[in-house]
Amino acid sequence: MQTEIFFGTINRDNPQYTKTALDDPAASKYIKGVGFQWDGKGAIPTIHKEYPHLKMMHTEAECGNGSNDWGAAEHTWWQISHYMRNGARVFTYWNMILDQNGISPWGWKQNSLITINTENGDVTYHPEFYLMKHLCHYIVPGAYRLQTPDNQENILAFENPDGKITVMIVNRENQEKNISLSLKGKYLNLKVKSKSFNTINL
Repeated sequence: MQTEIFFGTINRDNPQYTKTALDDPAASKYIKGVGFQWDGKGAIPTIHKEYPHLKMMHTEAECGNGSNDWGAAEHTWWQISHYMRNGARVFTYWNMILDQNGISPWGWKQNSLITINTENGDVTYHPEFYLMKHLCHYIVPGAYRLQTPDNQENILAFENPDGKITVMIVNRENQEKNISLSLKGKYLNLKVKSKSFNTINL
């Protein structure tokens, strides 16, 4: 079995922190990729641009403060968009399941995809759960991210292995929004609801 070594997980915004190893001939010859935590968000654009031969991976999302609300899902979307646009092939959420207190093993309250009440057995699925479920349903392993405008962080597009195109559109505003898509000479005008996640399959 072939093993690949990723340098990280990087939790520093300063790309020079990461470049120390990548520019070292003795170390870099073993490095096949770089893993970035959420706090490495400022470094991954530079590293991806300057070392395009390396694979990029997102290894840990922000844990939040236990709000488990719609705003948390919108922020997680921003993280996904930022890392995918800057070369990440993987996005890793943190805390799949916590109890009703939301206290992580590190001792403070955090977000989770699912909450299970240990007293009565109730299960609560939070907005971030549905965001991740939605993405994983329509974007399958082996998909390629398609180029979208740099100033449109709320749009991601992927081509799945079967050739079908999936476009994810997020409207974080408090009002409806008109969106125009163009692909291979075809145009589509849409009106997306306020505070919504939307999927278009082409």
